[in-house]
Amino acid sequence: MELPRLKLSRMINVNSVISFRYAEYPRSFKAQDCYDFWQMFYVDKGVWEFCAEPDTFAMKQGDCLLVPPGVIRRSQTKQVTPPNVMILSFECRSAAMKHLSRRIFRLNDQEHHILSMLIREGNNAFLPPPLNPTPSKVPFSLNEHALLGSHQLVRSYIEILLVSFLRRIELDRSTPKLSTVSQENREKSAIDKLLRYIEENLGDDLSLPSLCRKFAISRTHLYNAFKKRFGCGISEYVRRARFEQAKLFIREETSSMTEIAERLGYSSIHYFSRDFKKMIGMTPTEYAKSIQAKVSRT
Repeated sequence: MELPRLKLSRMINVNSVISFRYAEYPRSFKAQDCYDFWQMFYVDKGVWEFCAEPDTFAMKQGDCLLVPPGVIRRSQTKQVTPPNVMILSFECRSAAMKHLSRRIFRLNDQEHHILSMLIREGNNAFLPPPLNPTPSKVPFSLNEHALLGSHQLVRSYIEILLVSFLRRIELDRSTPKLSTVSQENREKSAIDKLLRYIEENLGDDLSLPSLCRKFAISRTHLYNAFKKRFGCGISEYVRRARFEQAKLFIREETSSMTEIAERLGYSSIHYFSRDFKKMIGMTPTEYAKSIQAKVSRT
């Protein structure tokens, strides 16, 4: 019985590698060039300002940019954070590459692993090795004594990384985008849930890092959400909530000042009284007396 032969399609075909190096750039470095091949730039450390006319990119650690042939490129380092950049120059005529042109990708864990494997095999496959820490006058060439299959693995890892980028683009296209109203409603629901948690746990650790970990949300996003909704950061909101609750406890007259301090997460009545006065303008005792005076006058 003759079985069918299934021909596998190939989206990306890397024809050759022109250069592969890891460079530590000095401060105030500037360069301009134009090549007839693709280049991949990966920022390992620092900040890399790159112009692929007419677009300008501010790249930071973890960013990867693909620049097509025939484009004037200008690069510049920053005074404070000069970068370490991996640069891979290669030839590829596959039509799918047009979708990757001038795009920045922040590598995920899987892509970081592929890149590390690519660099490892590059150190075997080429002379000088990409991670060679010292400048070399040796022209870029294949290492004829490379480990078995290193040249093929370099090609495969480049193609796998590029296909991974293409899949991410396709996934972004196929994932339905939430409308602005839907995004706002979802954000409001998440913040409402966080607010309930704060109200019910005023004596616990409600620091920004702790809440970010518990609710799996970034510090910047959480801070901006509170600033937009309440006009203050989350730390200020928590402090206000604690002392509004403290005022309520004092008015209820069911707990001592020490008990109130403990219920709000204070280890000392001294620190509680100090912060209460900063927030309310009087000590807890003074506040209690002011409430009693108001009652007596009514």
